[in-house]
Amino acid sequence: MKSKKLKHFLEFAFIWFTCVWANLLPAPWAVALGGWLGRFAYMVWGHRRRVAKANLRLCFPEADERWVSDVARRSFANFGKAMIDFGRVPRLNSRNVGKYHTIVNGKCFDDALARGKGAVLFTGHFGSWEQTGAAIRLRGYPINFLVGEQHNKRVDKLINEIRAGAGIGVIRIGAATKSVFKILRANGMVALLSDQDAGPEGVTVNFFGRRASTPKGPAAFVARTHAAICAGFAVRDSNGHNTLYMEDVIEPELTADLQADIRNVTQLYTDLLERYCRQYPDHYYWMHRRFKSTYPEIYA
Repeated sequence: MKSKKLKHFLEFAFIWFTCVWANLLPAPWAVALGGWLGRFAYMVWGHRRRVAKANLRLCFPEADERWVSDVARRSFANFGKAMIDFGRVPRLNSRNVGKYHTIVNGKCFDDALARGKGAVLFTGHFGSWEQTGAAIRLRGYPINFLVGEQHNKRVDKLINEIRAGAGIGVIRIGAATKSVFKILRANGMVALLSDQDAGPEGVTVNFFGRRASTPKGPAAFVARTHAAICAGFAVRDSNGHNTLYMEDVIEPELTADLQADIRNVTQLYTDLLERYCRQYPDHYYWMHRRFKSTYPEIYA
């Protein structure tokens, strides 16, 4: 018990200290620090490095080992940069957000809200997804995050304080259903990450031609409320600037078969995620055991 408390304290101290430096350093230096931390994690975090490589081998069977190692290393580096971006969210405001984050096809939000049934925002653990939420909120859109609870309560509190400070609503998964329905009926926007293994409770769809258990949440909310779907993915350029590419608003054709609708909608946005992962493979969070329910042997 004491070792767990010590571990959680050290995790919190490291994250807090990193956030402090992220806000003290000039933005390019801070992002460079994030990249260095990510590459260091790649070297020392052997378990996650092996998971990332296993995922890449499964999804890109044609790739050689040198490519797999290179993309995995850059994925760690980009994750470190994304965490620095998140730590710097308190520095963002409506006047300077364009310096760090651009939105392409932002009319997607207006088109979705014009329908009057709310919008479900979908992205993945791709690029700088946390900064993306702040950038959307700072442009005047009422965004809410559906979030799980971190095991480390201090870290959990810090993360949600940063989100709330940016004006982002935070909905806990445990009490999610009623809150999400209420927000969507009020023509609000709910953002969810729905690209990690969901175990036996998930819906199995194709991801890179492989079976992947995927959370039903976003698709179930869409199927039950007829909310629009806004899907977008943030890409970092060589100068460290993030650009969020929004797809046109999606209004899926729904039927009387709820389970079929959930599967079809889930496949729809999973296909979008795959498209961006193929184009920018180093932007994805490959360190998660994405296929642990369907191909557990690759992690052995």
